[in-house]
Parts: sequence; C-alpha cells; structure tokens
Amino acid sequence: MGLSNAIASGIMLVVMINVFIVFAGGSIERVSELLRDIRDIDARATYDLCSIAGISVLNTSGGSVVYVNISNNGSTEWWDYGKSYVIVEIRTASGAKLLYSSSVGSLNRAIYGDLINPNITDPGEILSIEYMISNIYISNISSLRIVFSTQGGGVCAEGI
Repeated sequence: MGLSNAIASGIMLVVMINVFIVFAGGSIERVSELLRDIRDIDARATYDLCSIAGISVLNTSGGSVVYVNISNNGSTEWWDYGKSYVIVEIRTASGAKLLYSSSVGSLNRAIYGDLINPNITDPGEILSIEYMISNIYISNISSLRIVFSTQGGGVCAEGI
C-alpha cells in the first residue's frame, strides 16, 4: 500500500511539474511579447512626432479652404498618406459643431523643403494640406480645430 501511494504521488508530481512548465513557458512568452509591444508604442511616441505649424482659412465661391502646415518633428518619414488622417472640427457662429475627416492621400498636398526624398515628408520638412469645406464660410466659423495623425500613430492638434 505504501509503495503504490509513493508511485502515485511521484506520477502526480511529474504531471504537475509538466503542467506548470507548459503554462509558465506560455505565459513567459506572452509577457515578453507584451513588453516588446509596449516598447514599440513608446518608441512610436518619440520617433513619430508632429506639430501644426500654421492654419489659415480662405473663402472660395463654394465655401472655405483650410490650409494646414504640419511639421515632421520626429525621426521617421511620412510616406503612406492613405494611413494619415486630418480631422477638421468647426464650431459655427450658431454653436453647431461640424466634423470633417479625410485621409491625407485624398487631399491636395505639398511638401516644403522636399529635398531628400520626393513626395515623402522627411524629418524637418513641412507637409502642407488643403482641405475644401463646402457651404461653410469664414463669417460662419467661430472656432476651428485641426487634428492630424501620422501613419505610425503620432498625433498633433491645434486650433484657431
């Protein structure tokens, strides 16, 4: 009886150790993967920086055109304009809030100081965007806010 209990206990101990190793190995791998993701997010915050250098609004016959200059203050290039977005938030004189959004790829754009890589906004260069807003005129706008997001997740905002 004592020998069978010892053998059964030994088998249970081996099974429990194997189960612990399998679960611990999987969780250690998952923890290291999550830490790697956190480091990537932290790196994105320091490498993909932007700031809005200027905003101007001009009337046209069909509404207003908002011109936005965004400076690349980080160390990564912006090249995938289909994954970069602009949000225009307008408060009208009557108090209504209007939101417009578009990918940068669908807007008229130019790059100031585009000397290194053509059509890529390199660090230190300024991306200029033209956003047409129909049927809203400067006289109807009480405030305007621009939010810009880069392809890598950098975000900057400014208002007038």
